[in-house]
Amino acid sequence: RKVMPFMNVKPRKYRFRVYDGGPSRFYELALYNTADRDTQIGFDIITNDGNLLEEPFAGSSIVIGPANRHDIIVDFSKFAVGDSIEMLNLMEQVNGQGPTGRRLQGDERMEVMQFRVVNFEAGEVDNSRVPSKLRELPDIPHQKELDELVHREWVFDHDMGLWTVNGKFMDPTIVSAAPVQGTAEVWTFRNAGSAWAHPCHVHFEECQVLEWNGRKPTGVLKSRKDVMTLGPNDVVKVFYRFDDFEGRYIIHCHNNIHEDNAMMLRWDIVPG
Repeated sequence: RKVMPFMNVKPRKYRFRVYDGGPSRFYELALYNTADRDTQIGFDIITNDGNLLEEPFAGSSIVIGPANRHDIIVDFSKFAVGDSIEMLNLMEQVNGQGPTGRRLQGDERMEVMQFRVVNFEAGEVDNSRVPSKLRELPDIPHQKELDELVHREWVFDHDMGLWTVNGKFMDPTIVSAAPVQGTAEVWTFRNAGSAWAHPCHVHFEECQVLEWNGRKPTGVLKSRKDVMTLGPNDVVKVFYRFDDFEGRYIIHCHNNIHEDNAMMLRWDIVPG
């Protein structure tokens, strides 16, 4: 028996948080009218990993890996009562390593859920709006200042069948980094080149992307985030400020099979 979750929606704007809670699966999610599966329906993306973008970003699909979160706004006022809208997965993945790079076509696409447009209640008014400006992002220092900060690198690798960060397994007694509260640092996350993807999750702190494979961030990457999803050979450089609380935290791969096999490390924020 096929399970097909659905949600009744009124002809107005809705904000949805899309979260990938699976252990290893990646998705590219898009919306289609059930009557026209050839045309993607646009929507506004307003967050990356739960952090507001500077302004809404118009998109027609979102790519998410384990632990990634995106908030999107879908405007159902463009459809007639009785229409149904489907969310489909377009990304092919055949094992736990990560996406193959191929997009699913036609009936290969996987149905995720359906939205069914129903009428307003009597007297109900649509006041839903999308602000043109969402927030100001914190400034990133100039390159000279960045160069003078502490730089750290975290290499995620597959060594002889085992999962490591910087060649080591998780040991909660070892502090792999101890930034001082109130300071800033530049961290680099690197996939050493195995065929496996590594969604790298830094607990507690949010970063801003400086470079993704040597390129400046664009679109939804121009935001604060806490999960850097590394494909094979990917290198991501980010900027952190440690302004809030002292404490003990972890960095780990959010492919839960890797995490459960010690692909993790401890880091602390220490008092200044």
